[in-house]
Amino acid sequence: MLSNVDETTAFGGFNRNSFQVEMIEDWNDDGSSDSEENSIDNISSSEHQINPNNVHESNSPKESIAIRQMRHDVFAKLPAMKQFAAMQPSPACRPNLDAALPEWKWSNSTRFTRMYFYHARKAGGTSLARYFSNVARHYGLKFKAVEWKASEEPGEPFGETTFYVTHLREPVDRAISHFKYQGRWNCRDLGKWFNSKRSDFVPTNLNANKIETWVETGGFDDTTCPRNEFSLGECAVNCYTQWISGLSCPQYNISTEVQYEVANARLRRYNFIVILERLADERYASAIEQFFGVPGVTNRRSAFCERSSRKANKMNPLVVTNETRQILERLNEVDLRLYNEISDCGVEEYEFGRLDPARLVSNSVSSSDQSSNGGRNNKN
Repeated sequence: MLSNVDETTAFGGFNRNSFQVEMIEDWNDDGSSDSEENSIDNISSSEHQINPNNVHESNSPKESIAIRQMRHDVFAKLPAMKQFAAMQPSPACRPNLDAALPEWKWSNSTRFTRMYFYHARKAGGTSLARYFSNVARHYGLKFKAVEWKASEEPGEPFGETTFYVTHLREPVDRAISHFKYQGRWNCRDLGKWFNSKRSDFVPTNLNANKIETWVETGGFDDTTCPRNEFSLGECAVNCYTQWISGLSCPQYNISTEVQYEVANARLRRYNFIVILERLADERYASAIEQFFGVPGVTNRRSAFCERSSRKANKMNPLVVTNETRQILERLNEVDLRLYNEISDCGVEEYEFGRLDPARLVSNSVSSSDQSSNGGRNNKN
């Protein structure tokens, strides 16, 4: 526990009303269509349905002591998580300059030395990572950006007082964009084709993967977590809940509903959350730039195979039917709830204030703590 700081618990009331978000085309991949084709009646969501009552620990003799202890800790903290999340305003609506402390407390006087950006895949993260690295560099803060892995838990004793930022995009649109970017064709094949290094491959509808198959498996089959370490690249279903909580490894035996509670509480410990769709509103973008004192939040940066996938999807437009979207909405029920609760600010007023430089400690080497995706190259 830090000494000589003004600590307060975070249980403060906040009234929120419904808010409708408008999607923007600038942040979506090209070539989408609403034509009525590719029905996916045959997809069953039964294996992905949520059991809200499945919140009890398993005592399987095969599980390791470390997993048992981790799960015990999660369930022991669950009541406090729920209470905290119910009372704490969303950082997407009310950004804050409070430093997260253990035991769900805050400090409003501790100075930040580090900025941490959690990169959710196919939600504008490559561009925003560049923006926030510029913010960190501007103030001389250490900077760390992470994707694929579980998000860092604010308030843990990492030895650095950290300003936490992340971003969200409407989950169904994010899932479709992810499929178009990486799921229809292999990213490396697209790159070689785009750069004319592979003449035997041309992306077509015949050699494209089907969204039906990808939706049915993405986010489930690949979540094997070897060595008990969470890592998730391709994802179609409840991806924010999995990425933020880091608890979807099958050997953890933790229900999606409990993962949601952990993710919801963790996001509310962040300092600033960007809602991607709102960047189309100049007032919103201006409010972010005013808060951080750095321009360029809407500047775009291409991901690893973004240009090649855009070209391939333009040549072969993906047909996404209303039926497809409905199935995705059903499968992403938990993520949609998380997104709506975090992004629902009641009114479109973007009065975020300003980041106080007096709360920041400049380091001699800026951005020295930067990392990304565990050595993988196909960023987004």
